[in-house]
Amino acid sequence: MFQLHPSFPKVIILYGPPAAGKGTQTEFLKKKLPNYFHIDFGTEIRNFIKINKELDENDFNYKLACKMELLMQTGPVEFEDLKYVVEKKIIEAVKDGKGLIIEGPGRQIMEAHWLSKFLNENGLSVAIFHLHLNLEDIIKRVKTRFYAPNNNYPFSSYADALKACKNGEIPYQRKEDTDVEKTISRYRNLYKKSFAKILFIYQLEAKAEIFAIDASESIEIVRDSIFNILKKFYSPI
Repeated sequence: MFQLHPSFPKVIILYGPPAAGKGTQTEFLKKKLPNYFHIDFGTEIRNFIKINKELDENDFNYKLACKMELLMQTGPVEFEDLKYVVEKKIIEAVKDGKGLIIEGPGRQIMEAHWLSKFLNENGLSVAIFHLHLNLEDIIKRVKTRFYAPNNNYPFSSYADALKACKNGEIPYQRKEDTDVEKTISRYRNLYKKSFAKILFIYQLEAKAEIFAIDASESIEIVRDSIFNILKKFYSPI
């Protein structure tokens, strides 16, 4: 099991395009690093929408949830709204002395500046694993990616997702995964155009160490690459 050490990164960020395997690799890290708090920005937003859409229509959070749901159909939510949803949880985890595993922070410049500033001001060392995947492989993966209800973990096939279903549940695909043109648009607009600049912001402002990993490899090879980098560049684990 991984042990906390003064020179071990207090923040591990999994970054990459849709279907790069961020969620899958996060599951491995969570098991090895039980003292780290995991937060997935995309899941937090989806949960916020689901919970608050059940409130009275005059409630502030209901209106915000509707706004965010609409924006997610075409692109990222507004930065201030994202911050409203995730900031408190991040602050509380740091105050509790926990490390952070941040899965898939967004593709917005303002978001990168905000998170980098927070990490730097709190003296948190940062390691970013950039899981690189080209557009052709992304399209192939999203077509076969399924989810089980009440389970945010993606499965690579309908059969695998069905095994995780309970009480007659049926696997489903997210809308953004079934629309090839939307997948291409998301890749070009949210990832390809800005990812280098955003990584540079983390590197410059949060003093992050950035490691590129070929996410087209098998799940096991990618997992071993992450663990080997942690062992090589940080204190023995």
